[in-house]
Amino acid sequence: MPDFLYSDVNFETGERTKSELVLDDPDIQQSIVTILTTRRGSRLFRPTFGCEIERVLFDPINESNRLKIVSEIKNALTKWETRVKLVKTSVLITFDLPGYVCSIEYSIPLLGITNNLNFALKSRL
Repeated sequence: MPDFLYSDVNFETGERTKSELVLDDPDIQQSIVTILTTRRGSRLFRPTFGCEIERVLFDPINESNRLKIVSEIKNALTKWETRVKLVKTSVLITFDLPGYVCSIEYSIPLLGITNNLNFALKSRL
């Protein structure tokens, strides 16, 4: 019996050997990043896979677009990453970047853990 529940190829190395696999929470974090950075419609055989947050980055930085990003993140992860339960999703406007700072708190029920994924989205204007 393996000592992990989830595993995938390490996208950084591309290796498939057991020592190079990403396991459990790192696997799920890699999956979340893949979902959020894949533009919907870009996968030929799975056209609804992904998220549309990239499009918002070409629009003005404002509250309406901040809420669109929150909604896109929640909808995409609820649909495509069913191993997690979203606890909290926050997106803050920052003019220092300029753009948005995102924080996703999620739990993995089968592993009994909660974790955070934080990242920045820079405006393309």
